[in-house]
Amino acid sequence: MVTSESTVSDLTGRFAPRARGIGAVALVLMSCMSAAVLVTAGCDTVKAPYAPGGDPLPASNYPKVAFHDPELSGMLVVDPATVVVDHPQGRPLKVTVPLRSTVEHTMKLQYQFLWRDAQGRPVGQSGWAYTTVGPRLQVPFQGNAISPDAADWRLEVRFDR
Repeated sequence: MVTSESTVSDLTGRFAPRARGIGAVALVLMSCMSAAVLVTAGCDTVKAPYAPGGDPLPASNYPKVAFHDPELSGMLVVDPATVVVDHPQGRPLKVTVPLRSTVEHTMKLQYQFLWRDAQGRPVGQSGWAYTTVGPRLQVPFQGNAISPDAADWRLEVRFDR
């Protein structure tokens, strides 16, 4: 009896009915997928290095005073109007930043100034200096640039290490 199905031999040698055309389509799809995997696997032999993302905080918005220890942000405050920046013509930059303690205990701290030129390139740093800030007192943090090229500054503060 002949129907719309054809018979194919399975691995045991028996004949089994099969719908016409489905085996050919599956074979073509499997062949295409295998070829695609082999082609794409062989093309990407060189991997690019990981790259940084864009900084959502522009350099112009970066704080002039930065704390290495997050706890300090609630313990020290600054009034930007009291910061003194002295930059005489042809002379190195000098900065005084008064920081006031808001806590009831003495803090041992370290600080350093980072110096930048007009384009934002590093031109030096003061190195870490030690200071003690008494309870609820204001202490001036001072730094002098060595290079006359210094046009900008940042102050970093951390707990004594």
